[in-house]
Amino acid sequence: MQASVSKLLERTEQGKVSWEAGSSDRFSAVLRESPTSAFQFLLSKAGTSNLRTIYLSMYDLQGPELFTVESTELPTNEAEERLTDNLEHLYEAVRRQALKIPDKIKTVSDLLDRV
Repeated sequence: MQASVSKLLERTEQGKVSWEAGSSDRFSAVLRESPTSAFQFLLSKAGTSNLRTIYLSMYDLQGPELFTVESTELPTNEAEERLTDNLEHLYEAVRRQALKIPDKIKTVSDLLDRV
């Protein structure tokens, strides 16, 4: 699963995977293999303000959940640490893309230039 998360992060940063914002702290992306075959990724963040866990789930749109991974506040090994780092980077990249944060910051900057 680590390889899938890494590749999803890479493709998201390259703009090759398009994410949509759902309810608060939830995002989704669909990858189509063919008109009748697709996979959905759901990315979410939950918990208290001090302890937040990131969840990534993959679904076959024709069937069940294929996997779910989650970040770990206190990783106990290198693999958990790498997965947590990738999930944190993925979440931030997805959030920025889905909420169009760079565009909004540019718009505000342009508005401030005119004030």
